[in-house]
Amino acid sequence: ERGYDALGIGVVFSIGAAASLLGLPVGGIAGDRTGRRRPIVIASLLVAVGTLLLATVPSALLPIAFATMMFGSTLGQGPTQALLIGSSSERTRGSAMASPYFLPSLAGIPMPVLGSLAAQASGWPLVLAAGSGLCFVASVVLFVRLPSDSVEALSVGRRIPRRSYGRGVWLALASLSLLVLVYALDSFSEGSYMPFMPLYFTQYL
Repeated sequence: ERGYDALGIGVVFSIGAAASLLGLPVGGIAGDRTGRRRPIVIASLLVAVGTLLLATVPSALLPIAFATMMFGSTLGQGPTQALLIGSSSERTRGSAMASPYFLPSLAGIPMPVLGSLAAQASGWPLVLAAGSGLCFVASVVLFVRLPSDSVEALSVGRRIPRRSYGRGVWLALASLSLLVLVYALDSFSEGSYMPFMPLYFTQYL
C-alpha cells in the first residue's frame, strides 16, 4: 500500500533483521550490567514505539520504524531468559523457560484473523496503533510488576571483565556450533521468502 516494490521490501526486512540481530547482544550485555528489569521494559517500549511509527510515519521512514520494532523485539530476550533461570528452581526450569513462549503464542492463533477483519473495516494504521497501545500497556505492567534487581546481582555483573566476558560468549558459541549452524540455515531459508508472502497472496493467489 505504501508503494514499495519487491527490492524495497527486501531491503526493509534486511534492515529489520540486522536490527533484530543487534538487539540480542545489546540486551544480553545490558541485562548483565544494569539488571534484567531495565532492558526488558525498554524492549517493550521500543516495540510499542516502532509499531506506532509504522502506522504514522511517511513511507521513506518505514525502514527506521520497522528496525525500531525489530530491535525492541529481541532486546529483552536474553534478560528475560536470565530472569527466568534465576527465579525458578532447577526442577521447574524447563516449564519456566517454555511458558513465556507457549502462552503468548496462543494469542497468535486468533489475532491474525481478528487483525485482518479490523483492517478491512478500519485500515491497517488503526490496527497498528491499537497494537502499539497494547504494547505500551504491557510496558507499564512490566515496569510495575517486575521485581527490581538486587544490588548483589548488579555488582556481580559489573565485576565481569570485558575480555573474559567476550571470551566466554565465544566459547559458548563454539560449544553450540552445530545448533548455531542449524538456526543459521533456518534463518537463511525463511528470510529469503517470508517478506514476500503478502505479495504472493495478493498478486498470485
